[in-house]
Amino acid sequence: MQNNANDSLTQDDIGSLPDKEWNIFLYSGILINIKGVTPQPRLDSLYEIYKNRHLLWLSDSRWRQCQYVSSHLEPFSLLCKSLLSNVLQWNAFKNSTALYFLMSTPFSSENASLEESEKSPEEIELLNENEELCNSINFPWEKLTPFQRLILIKILNPEYLKNSVRKFITEKLGSEYIHRTGTNFKELYKESNARTPLILIHSQGIDLTNTLLKFAQELKGTTRHVTMLSLGHGQAAKAEDLIVKALTKTEQWVFLQNCHLAASFMPRLCAIVES
Repeated sequence: MQNNANDSLTQDDIGSLPDKEWNIFLYSGILINIKGVTPQPRLDSLYEIYKNRHLLWLSDSRWRQCQYVSSHLEPFSLLCKSLLSNVLQWNAFKNSTALYFLMSTPFSSENASLEESEKSPEEIELLNENEELCNSINFPWEKLTPFQRLILIKILNPEYLKNSVRKFITEKLGSEYIHRTGTNFKELYKESNARTPLILIHSQGIDLTNTLLKFAQELKGTTRHVTMLSLGHGQAAKAEDLIVKALTKTEQWVFLQNCHLAASFMPRLCAIVES
C-alpha cells in the first residue's frame, strides 16, 4: 500500500458504512434472537390478524426483523405501523421487480384502488386502541440512504437483493465493479492507502501470488519489501508480529493468504488495522 499513513482521512475518503447499519444488514435474522425485540402487544395482535390477509407474504421472522430495525434505526421508525396500515404501498413493494429504484421516489397512491375487506370486531377494537393506524401511514422510503434501501430489501424481499446490490455498486462505484475482470494491481495501488487493507477475493484455484510479486517488482524494482504468510492453524501470532514489524519500516507490504482459514483471527486483525 502507499506510504500515506500520516494523511488525514475522513469516513468519506475511505467510503465506510455506519457499523450499526452494516451489522443489521449482515445479521438482522440473528440479532432478533440474540438481542431480542421490544414487545409491542397491540401491533403484534394486528399482525396476527393481517398475516392471513394483506401481509400473507410477511413471515413471523421478517416481522420481527422489521420491529428490530424500526427500534434501532430512526429512518425505519414508521415501518411497522406502515406495514399494518398501508396496504397499497406494501402491495406496490411486494409486486415490484425494481425495488431499489422504486424506493428512490415517494410512494403515491394516486389512481390506485383497494377493495376494503370487512373488519372483525377484534380488529375494530385493536384499531380503536391504535387510532393512528385507522388511516394509511406512508413509509417515507425515499428518505432512506441507498444502503438503508438494501437493508429493507434484504429483510422484506431478499430474492431481489443481489440485483439491488448490483444497482447500488453501479451507482456508488461505477459499472466496472460489477463486471468480471482480471486483477489490476496498478489501479488497486493507486486507490489504496496505508490505513486501509486491500482484500482480494478470488475464485477457487486462482493464485494471485505471482501477479502480486510481478507488480511489486515492476513498481519497486525488487520484491524484498513484500512479506508473505499463509494463514492457518497457529499462524495468527506470526501474522501479527509481521504487521508490527512492517510498521517500523517504510513502504512494507504484508500479504496474508488464505484468510478464510483463520476466521477467528479476523476480529483481532480488524483491531490492529483500526489502531
